Amino acid sequence: VVSLPVAICYGIRATVLPQISKSISNKNLTLARKHTFQALSLSLFFACVMGFGLFVFGGFITKILFNSLSQSEKLLTAKLISLSFFSVIGLSLLQTCTSCLVGYNKPLIPCIFLAIGLIFKFTMQIFLVKNPKINVFGVLYSDISCYFLAVFLDLLYIIFITKLEEKKNDDYPRRAWCKSR
Repeated sequence: VVSLPVAICYGIRATVLPQISKSISNKNLTLARKHTFQALSLSLFFACVMGFGLFVFGGFITKILFNSLSQSEKLLTAKLISLSFFSVIGLSLLQTCTSCLVGYNKPLIPCIFLAIGLIFKFTMQIFLVKNPKINVFGVLYSDISCYFLAVFLDLLYIIFITKLEEKKNDDYPRRAWCKSR
């Protein structure tokens, strides 16, 4: 159920990768940043719209897809589907950040950050699922935390590399001028 709204953003991710890659190869950092911002903004917009649909229609979706469940199971499933709104946003942004970082020629960085997110997720799950008040919702909460931690690290890295490249590019004319003297 969560993967359908996330799939809507596939086109954005497929489009942004060559745009950023071309901008980076042409040493046009401003354009690369612009493409990154546009891709993340569009992904966030579509993820919010689709996620909001899950949030609002969680009960209806449960009724259609899982009609054979008992009433208490339907209620639990509807709550899980409604709260997966945050998973849709996190996963959409994570996949868009990954495409952006691949475009910046940094394909291993999102893997490292997702591995950090997964370690955090498994640690959270161990403690949250044991709690009878949280129970199965602990899996959902840990998924959401994993996605948003990885997105946060990806965004920090994107900011870091663009600032670093900008500094390198700004410093280049001064170094060339000093060497010529």
